[in-house]
Amino acid sequence: MPTMTAGESLVRTLISSGVEYLFGLPGTSGFGMMAALAQQKQVTFILALHETCAAGMADGYARATQRPAVAYVSTMPGTCNAIGSLYDAYRDRSPLIVLSTQQDTRLLGRDPHTSSSDMIELARQVTKWCWEVPRAERAAEALRRALKVAASPPQGPVYLALPSNLMSEEVEIDHFPAEPCVTSRTLGCDSEAARRAATLMLDAERPLIVAGSDVARDGAVSDLVALADLVACPVVTEPRNSYHPFPTTHPMAFNLPDRLLSYDLPQYGPPDVVLGVGCRLVREYRHNAPPPITPATRVIQFSEEPWELGKIFHVDVAAIADAKSALLALGSAVQAAMTPQRSRRAEKRYERVQAARAAYDGQLEKEASQGWGEAPIKPWRLVREMSAALPRDVFIVNECPTSKLFLTRHFSIHHPERWFASSAAGCLGWGLPAALGVQLAHPTQKVVACIGDGSFMFSNQALWTAQRYQLPVLIIVFNNHAYMAVKNQLRQRGNLSPELASIGTDFGETGINFARLAQAFDIPGERVEEPEAIRPALERALAVKGPALVDVLIDQCQD
Repeated sequence: MPTMTAGESLVRTLISSGVEYLFGLPGTSGFGMMAALAQQKQVTFILALHETCAAGMADGYARATQRPAVAYVSTMPGTCNAIGSLYDAYRDRSPLIVLSTQQDTRLLGRDPHTSSSDMIELARQVTKWCWEVPRAERAAEALRRALKVAASPPQGPVYLALPSNLMSEEVEIDHFPAEPCVTSRTLGCDSEAARRAATLMLDAERPLIVAGSDVARDGAVSDLVALADLVACPVVTEPRNSYHPFPTTHPMAFNLPDRLLSYDLPQYGPPDVVLGVGCRLVREYRHNAPPPITPATRVIQFSEEPWELGKIFHVDVAAIADAKSALLALGSAVQAAMTPQRSRRAEKRYERVQAARAAYDGQLEKEASQGWGEAPIKPWRLVREMSAALPRDVFIVNECPTSKLFLTRHFSIHHPERWFASSAAGCLGWGLPAALGVQLAHPTQKVVACIGDGSFMFSNQALWTAQRYQLPVLIIVFNNHAYMAVKNQLRQRGNLSPELASIGTDFGETGINFARLAQAFDIPGERVEEPEAIRPALERALAVKGPALVDVLIDQCQD
């Protein structure tokens, strides 16, 4: 029977499972794994300068491929630095795997350097599964299980602790699977639930679809478009979505603020039937009064995650199903239940939806006209210039906590499956490393990272990785010189003095010069202060073969 080190068995498992990259910062205890990596060419190690960046890159790669991606960190300090990234992945159900070295088992209990009383417990509440490998021969088995658990629906992150002395131990392993464990994410939809849901939607006066991240994750955007057209039903995205499920250019598309959520569309009114598909139906940022869904509203919900069904509000029809299966079943049920009377009802509803969309577009145009030529630049001016300058099929990674509403309302999203965002976790620093992971998943494509200035400072070390591997990522910094999410919270709490509203939020009148920071990493960086300079700066940055950064000074607008 062949022998190898436990570290070699882990690398062999990565290779046999089709893992292309290992993102990491190995630390001083990672020798067993790194020695095995150095002896092969199939898995490429991508070095990060901070564990947030390592895990964030793996997370971005996992979201872009819908396959598990692996980060490698070191002992308790590395785990602590990666916990925020694990939380991001947990809240957004991303198949991220974090491997961490653990102290030598012969030292545990002696309070050695970089140890803790229980590293596993730290990761337990932000993972689907976490474990410490107890024996060298169990390492490959544990990694295979981690890959399976992360990929199985509902997807989510996994954490494994690897005692450093075990990684160099010799083990006997006689078999590695020739193919990765493939777990189907298809959860077929109950036909009776689809039939009842179709009847409710067709007989409604004002149905509304709340589309979630799973629609894009499951490759069901076109199925959602077909259903919306068939029923003549407006579509809004789930609050704080991590993938964009619907093209904003579609006449049924509406983007609503999620911090004070209301599903009452202009010229359309509050919905009498709400269909939630592949979503967290309500994801509360703060207490809403009144709630967006009233007791009189009929609710339909399809989700692959049982926990989400009826989690907060009552549900009239519910079924466990992936988004694509649900939409296909619902589309077939609607077609079967369509009658001349229901068809006429849909035609009249289409007219109301178009009136609502015209009112919505009017609101956007009115918003866009305000301060169009002013400096500091209005965020909607920046977004509209981006929409005009960037290719239609560009990949967007968005971590602008305050400006994200302007991005989704003013950017023409033609390919929602190419739009990624950090949603409900609130751990800053995800966006820049995630953009690098997305680019590695699509190596021939340009990726645009839209990052708030506050978020940028949590993972600016990723600039080094972008330059080291010459990743063609265009970084656009939405620089409003403040933690605006915090500042807006203070602004909205009454008649507060400017001094109080700026406590713990402001970065000074000129903020941080991110163009100079990029230049320190040998990345072309340009600062933009006047609106007329936006388009030329974007065009110059797009022409750069490797990474480039455009630092845009924007107004401190409230979202």
